[in-house]
Amino acid sequence: MTEHYFKQLSIPPVLLLCLVVWTMLVSPYTDHNDYWAIFPAAFVFPVIVISHAWLIWNYRSILVVAYAIVSIYISYNAWLLCLWKISKSAF
Repeated sequence: MTEHYFKQLSIPPVLLLCLVVWTMLVSPYTDHNDYWAIFPAAFVFPVIVISHAWLIWNYRSILVVAYAIVSIYISYNAWLLCLWKISKSAF
């Protein structure tokens, strides 16, 4: 395993961290369904899924697949919570 491998594995958690920071920064200033704040957050989860698909394609390891499943599960729940917090409405 190289340093490059670990940098690539850190892409999805860094994206999730950026989403959480974005939510913390904009949620005090948003009203019900402010789309200027929702749209950037809405694109994070698909990018996380694509990055995991790319990691699985490149490394083809059962550990990477397990990491992707756990990370996508956590990311999906955090993503929904962040969208709910930003939009101030339930889905």
